[in-house]
Amino acid sequence: MTNPSVTIIGGGVGGLALAHGLRRAGIRVDVYERTYERTDWLQGYRIHISPAGARALHDCLPPPNWQEFRAAASPGGGFGFLTDRATDLLAFDESEINRPGAPESERHYGIGRIRLRAALLSGLDDVLHRGKTFTHYDRTGDRVTAHFTDGTTATADLLIGADGANSAVRAQLLPHAQRIDTGVLTIAGRNPDAASLAPTLTTRANIVLPRARGSLFTAVESGEAIWGYSDAAGTFPTDVTGYDGPALRALVRSRIDGWSPDFHALIENSDPATVNAFHVKSAGPVSPWPTT
Repeated sequence: MTNPSVTIIGGGVGGLALAHGLRRAGIRVDVYERTYERTDWLQGYRIHISPAGARALHDCLPPPNWQEFRAAASPGGGFGFLTDRATDLLAFDESEINRPGAPESERHYGIGRIRLRAALLSGLDDVLHRGKTFTHYDRTGDRVTAHFTDGTTATADLLIGADGANSAVRAQLLPHAQRIDTGVLTIAGRNPDAASLAPTLTTRANIVLPRARGSLFTAVESGEAIWGYSDAAGTFPTDVTGYDGPALRALVRSRIDGWSPDFHALIENSDPATVNAFHVKSAGPVSPWPTT
């Protein structure tokens, strides 16, 4: 096939990174995203990018986008395991995580999904089609046509579903591929005033391993401290995903009674609009792969 064309459904991190890589390879690509503005997409927390991920981004992105990513990302910053009294169990500093002198494309990074997506959006205005909610696809010969709720369509040689965990493309292609509830529930939030917190919570990522139930993840992104408290879903109220921010903060604090005041300050001073509860899901292997 010469000069193939590609339709990507979903303008998240994966879809945008792929679009850059395809364009750099000389392949025609269009991305269809259901949101309209950059500010419509405000979900997501900090993610870790390994050296393999950094190499992939470096190879896919044009130099200006790579530099924008670098400006928005932070180094690994170290990683620690803490007791519920906020004392170290095990700690790795930056030099132990990132090899001194390693190239930029061979390092670990931490970055918020929102800032990463902003860096990926740059330079794609001519191929990014906003306000396009995918409904289904059909195939005619070697071509595939995507249909959208506004009645428009897009036809290409290849259709790629990059529309997230609840992918509508996957649901049509692999209807038997179901997401699996892991039995874990997480309550997460953001504290906008990281400078007021204990240094351990503002200079590195941590996992808190308490004497009793649950666990707490903490990290820092762009001056904000982020956190996620997790435990078996069955130990939470059945309607917890419907709680508002203040109620969720109070619930987490009740579950970490006896922990260090540093953790209580982290949670209590979080912006209630950012605090939410969600069930952690995964997916199992899918077979056989469809042949038609």
